This record gives sequence, structure tokens and C-alpha cells, in this order.
Amino acid sequence: MSERPRHAAAAGLDGTDLQTGQTLEEGADRAHRVERFLVAMTMEPGDTPVLVTRGAPHGFEDVTTDTTSAGSLVATLLDLGPASSQALDVGQSVAVEYSLPYVYQPIEDSFPLKVGDPLRIPVTLAPGDYVFTTEVIDPELLLTLTLSATPDGGAPVTQVHKLTGLVEAPQELRFTAEDPVTVRYTLQIQVDPIEGADLRRKNADVARMHRWSLERPS
Repeated sequence: MSERPRHAAAAGLDGTDLQTGQTLEEGADRAHRVERFLVAMTMEPGDTPVLVTRGAPHGFEDVTTDTTSAGSLVATLLDLGPASSQALDVGQSVAVEYSLPYVYQPIEDSFPLKVGDPLRIPVTLAPGDYVFTTEVIDPELLLTLTLSATPDGGAPVTQVHKLTGLVEAPQELRFTAEDPVTVRYTLQIQVDPIEGADLRRKNADVARMHRWSLERPS
């Protein structure tokens, strides 16, 4: 284990090994509590660089700074800079959760998407099919959402969504990386006013994003 300062969430797993004399039922109950903690940790808002897997993850050795485990669950602390150049394998996904307003957080904790200030996410993609999703709302009902995926030197793939005040279903962009080798892409999340929209009211030009994710199903 590295001697460097440890991530607070990962450090919270210390001392979770079963103690001598515990019954199997007590051990199973404790393991379940640990698993619930780990699941909650992966949903923490913001850029928490913690990957939680059953068993040791593969392909992240070069970007791992610390690990800790509880039973079959392994929490890995990643260096997000180099990690952005790691291509997803089939069945893998990456996501950022900013808020869970329907569970425990106020909507103000979500990420503000302002007209004229898109969010750009650099990723490295291997050939395959991808699903880019967001959960974005517009309380004022004045904005549209444009999702795009653009390879370096190539043309973007885009999808426009009309925003509502509730996330009835995630907004989605499906695209295929067709290059024969891994390529750098830029994912973009952008909001624009609908025709005739009056954006003079406070925050009328701001949508709120709860999360985004990128999945490689095939």
C-alpha cells in the first residue's frame, strides 16, 4: 500500500475485515453493509476518482495510485489525467454523478450548464459502439440540449433533445467509433435557447445536469 495520503472514501474501508468469533450471518450482514457503502461511494457527486469492482480491475495498473478491499469488492483510486487515455473495453462504462436530487441532495448541487459554455469531455475510444447519456433538466423550459461526439480531425455525431423540468428518461446519443485504432474523441454537452426564448430572467439560461455516462455495449 502506498504511503502517500489516501483518498477519504477509500480510507473509510479500513477495518472491514471480519473479526474472529463472528458468525457467518454476522459476517454476511457486515459484508452487505460494506457493499452498500461502496455503491453509495461510487454515486458521490463530483469527480471522485474511485473505481469499485468485484475482484481486481484489469487494464488500470498504470493509472492506479491506491487500492483497498472488502471481501470480493475492490476500491481503486485512479489518477484521472492518464485514466482519460484508457479506452473502454466491451461492457465497461464511465460516469460522473453530480447530484441525486430524488434521493438526498438538493437540485442546486447539480452541474450548471450555461448557454454559450458547453462542457467538453476528452476520451480515448477503441473501435466499437457507444452510448453517451445525460440527465439534464431545464426548470424554465426554455432550452434544448445537444449531445455530440467528435473524433480528432473528424465530423461530429450529434443529437438534439428538448429539455423538460424532470428527467423522465436519460437523454441519449448513440454512435460508432469506426477507426481501426484507438482515437481521441471529444464528448460535448451543450444547451441552447429555443426560438423566441426570453433569457432575461435570472438563471433562465442555465440547465441543471445530474449525471453523464459513456458506455461501450459492443
